[in-house]
Amino acid sequence: MARILHAAMAIMSDGRRIDFAARRPNPLTIAFTALWFAGWLFLLALTIVDYARFGSVPLFSVVMFFVAGPPVGLALLWATLGERESFIVSPAEVRIIRWVGPFRLQRAISAPTVTGLRTVSVTRERLFDLIAARKFYSGGCGSIAIDTSDRTFSVGHTLPAADAAPVTTEISRVLPQLGTRSSEPGKPRRRAIDYAAGFMTAAMIGFAIKAPTHLLITDRPICFYDDRVVPRDPIDVSRIHPAGRVLLVPIEDFPIDRAMDIAAHFRQKFGIPIDVAPVVAWPADAYVESRRQMNSAAMLARLESTYARTETPVIVIGLTTRDMFNPEVNWTYVFSYRRDNRLAVVSPTRMDRGCMGLFQASEDRVTARLRKMVGKNIGIMYFGLGLSGDPRSMLYAQIGGPQELDAMSELF
Repeated sequence: MARILHAAMAIMSDGRRIDFAARRPNPLTIAFTALWFAGWLFLLALTIVDYARFGSVPLFSVVMFFVAGPPVGLALLWATLGERESFIVSPAEVRIIRWVGPFRLQRAISAPTVTGLRTVSVTRERLFDLIAARKFYSGGCGSIAIDTSDRTFSVGHTLPAADAAPVTTEISRVLPQLGTRSSEPGKPRRRAIDYAAGFMTAAMIGFAIKAPTHLLITDRPICFYDDRVVPRDPIDVSRIHPAGRVLLVPIEDFPIDRAMDIAAHFRQKFGIPIDVAPVVAWPADAYVESRRQMNSAAMLARLESTYARTETPVIVIGLTTRDMFNPEVNWTYVFSYRRDNRLAVVSPTRMDRGCMGLFQASEDRVTARLRKMVGKNIGIMYFGLGLSGDPRSMLYAQIGGPQELDAMSELF
């Protein structure tokens, strides 16, 4: 106490400044901050990758990264480094400075608006600092409260409450119009600021927690790919001999040799009468500018008019390199869209996602995913098989992304 008061009196003798030294870093606050930055950097990387691939990012991501992210990160660093502050007082102005290394946040308060100084009891967080953003940018939660005609501010986050009274006495000497008062409840804090700060602080933590969960559960098939998986009860289609044939139809720039390789794979593996048809073009009205995607229903309509029903059934599967959506469902994209159990269109555009979305899948992996999606359509439309609840079956119903395709085998 003597050391703190001596420093205050020596500096305040010219009516200028008190420095509140940083406290010893709290290991849990350090861990909390590291977790938050992990989430922020992880989501930032995913956003950059998505922008590089698709040329656009969600507005929410932009706001969280470039509006909420850096300010909250700065506040958490301030808490991690011990909440160092400086307090400058003059008859004209009161200034609070919060230091984060070379960076600082200043808040100036006009001295005539100050209506009182008082000491307050501050409850220290036992775990990590969940309210660092509120303390850094809002009124604060220090031991010395500065009441103004508008609201209450505070300073001295590292100052013990028992040592705050002598400091307020010294401050009052620079502002002689004030008298110190005993501790009493402060003015109501602006709840909107509390909620906004809490949301910004908590938002990124979810991604840091989500990352390992995503790795161990959702992205496990991608990150730890195993091509030896088989369905629980594989269906032997060698005894099923449907009438008709299958046509793979390259759409515009889809490589013909790639279509021929896929046809050869199914011809050899399942004995399917499958061929590659001539190239077709997307209808002129298929592209939707607002989505920057192709309407897959428009292509199915073209395939239906091109390949009319005949006595001998023809299963038609279009192959495109374009990103697609299904107008019947509110999904961001689709790998495939099927109609009437004889027409389908498949795109590998979003099949290039690698582990955690941070890496691009190899060409072989994308090709395997594409074969599985084509194979699912063949199983349903050509062999007449039903959808499966087995994630290892090529007929698996709940395909939500590349991770489901990687978990599937190439067997029915």
